[in-house]
Amino acid sequence: MITLWKLLVRNILKHKTYSAINVLGLAFGFTAFILVNLFVRYELSWDEHNKNYDRIDRIQRIFENINYSSNGNNISPHSRGITAKLLE
Repeated sequence: MITLWKLLVRNILKHKTYSAINVLGLAFGFTAFILVNLFVRYELSWDEHNKNYDRIDRIQRIFENINYSSNGNNISPHSRGITAKLLE
């Protein structure tokens, strides 16, 4: 086992640039993986603080008229007040 570590250290010292590129690439890959995981975990759990979070739904409006759309997006998370009365 000691000879394996000796070989590893010798190889790293012999090929410094190649080893540095590999270590930096590995560190960057791990960092990207962790950040993406944290983002996805946050997005999937944003409403779990509510008691009945599994019963939360989102109502969206789709605008037919292009005048109400912003930046080419015709879907809005806002709805009229009467929608709440209709859902009761």
